[in-house]
Amino acid sequence: MIVYAGKIPSQEFSSDVWVLQGANGAGGTPTWTQLAPAGPAPPARHMHSMVYDRKNNRMVVFGGHILGGTPFANDLWVLQNANGLGGTPAWGALSPAGTAPAAREWHTAVLDEINNRMIVFGGTKGGLLNDVWVLDHANGLGGMPSWILLNPKGTVPAARAGHTAVYDGANNRMIVFGGGHGGGGPFYDDVWVLEHANGMGGTSAWIALSPTGTPPSVREDHVAIYDPGSNRMVVFGGWDGPNYFNDVWVLEKANGLGGTPKWLTVTPSGTPPSKRELASAVYDDVCHRMILFGGSYSGEPICNSGSCTNDVWVLKHVP
Repeated sequence: MIVYAGKIPSQEFSSDVWVLQGANGAGGTPTWTQLAPAGPAPPARHMHSMVYDRKNNRMVVFGGHILGGTPFANDLWVLQNANGLGGTPAWGALSPAGTAPAAREWHTAVLDEINNRMIVFGGTKGGLLNDVWVLDHANGLGGMPSWILLNPKGTVPAARAGHTAVYDGANNRMIVFGGGHGGGGPFYDDVWVLEHANGMGGTSAWIALSPTGTPPSVREDHVAIYDPGSNRMVVFGGWDGPNYFNDVWVLEKANGLGGTPKWLTVTPSGTPPSKRELASAVYDDVCHRMILFGGSYSGEPICNSGSCTNDVWVLKHVP
């Protein structure tokens, strides 16, 4: 698992890169290693997005809230040899063609690895956003990266920040859940699917899902992962203003295909992680394990007084 930047105690911005080896806890003692990438590094930031290209071992960072100058960013950076293997990690800035998205934070980004396209949705630049952008040649290989603004058909989700998005590559669908106004309400518990999400194969269109079952309570700043084999999205934690969560929810038929989506509440065995928001999570789709890192459980804005954590948890047997 690769961790980059975010909020840390006594300072609101960081720019460090860490790798957790043995992250799924299934093959030996997990070990943290701090990387020291070559090249000029991106400005320190938080509330950015990151996607990882496993085939080429490249991590793509977009936007966020940066230290100094204009607070919101729309810059793009690639970290090659991002997991610390295969060569010296090195930062490189991308300069895509086309009109760039507005600078923003608290947005989401997902990666279509097959077509090398990154899809960005929503966030805030002081005002909330619900636009969709595609970055072609997102990892900086195979051609000039370029920005494409999508104009999906259908009713558009309310502008939002602090939501989650996952990507079903086989069906080219992005699934969006929840969110809020970026540090305040109203909050959402709605689910949306963007078909033809990468801008290829047909006209992009928004579809509002209406899952059966009891939905999670409204929230932002939660985490979500997607299991393509079972077509299930797993949601953990988040915040709704006064309350922090450590609950686990599963959305069956999450991409809206193959039947009616349904919400399931899950109560894993074992001691759960503490309630939190703004954690990060990745999914091991071979061992079916979700790995959770860090987060915050207090309104303190710069992680002082113990309001942020650096613990690591694994959810085994992801349903």
